[in-house]
Amino acid sequence: MTRLQPQAWWYTNHLLMRVKDDLPAKEQKQIKFLKGSQRRCKKWQLVKGAAEFKQNLIALTSESESNGLLTLKKAKVGDCKLNCEFLGNKIGQQTVYLKTQGTASGKHNFSSYLSLSLENNILYLWQKQGGAIKTLYKVDMFKLEDDKPVSVPEDKRAVLSSELNVRGRFAQNSTTAALYKLKAFKKKRQKAKSVKEEAKEYVPEIQLQDPGDVKAELTVKGSSLTLTVNGQKLCQRQIKEQAAGGVALESGLWPKPAQYR
Repeated sequence: MTRLQPQAWWYTNHLLMRVKDDLPAKEQKQIKFLKGSQRRCKKWQLVKGAAEFKQNLIALTSESESNGLLTLKKAKVGDCKLNCEFLGNKIGQQTVYLKTQGTASGKHNFSSYLSLSLENNILYLWQKQGGAIKTLYKVDMFKLEDDKPVSVPEDKRAVLSSELNVRGRFAQNSTTAALYKLKAFKKKRQKAKSVKEEAKEYVPEIQLQDPGDVKAELTVKGSSLTLTVNGQKLCQRQIKEQAAGGVALESGLWPKPAQYR
């Protein structure tokens, strides 16, 4: 018997990390994580967590209540074009660091960098120089992909209409069912303020299992930067030039959304 409930989307190392968490401290070293391609693995330095290399995919598993961190050995990146795909669920954090200076064991510990980070379905583009972190760009992926925004009043109307329809479906007699159906029809036709009319947009609370894959392309040339996400050019701007530096990857359930803190 066990209280561990594996999920279908877990990578093997995620499961092993959860098993490790349930073991006494003296037994945790017995857990051996999968590495995958040895040739690709040798090019990277694992700082924290566990990493599995599968063809063009790197599955970086974070440590419990912490992060996973992986640095590319002998990397010296200046002007570059990054093509990457963040795979997984909307909750959590995945970051690609470019032009890193110094070393790191935790979040934002490099002395300088340029980073692209997907955190709880919000995409951030950051630059760190002289100890200061500047947000170059930020976008909520839900709003980016939502071409037909729904307001809070419109969502409430839809929920109430659906509830009345369900009650009608399970009513004890046809008369009551007809009344509920009529109420549902009237509720559906009821006027509700839209986003265009300055009502607050409805943004559903993300769930742990919600998939949220994102494709990104980041081009850096001198002081010019261009960011394209899921085929849309979102940001083109000037930035402070940085010296060539390292490359790193980070993952984790961090920062945690309010419901998981």
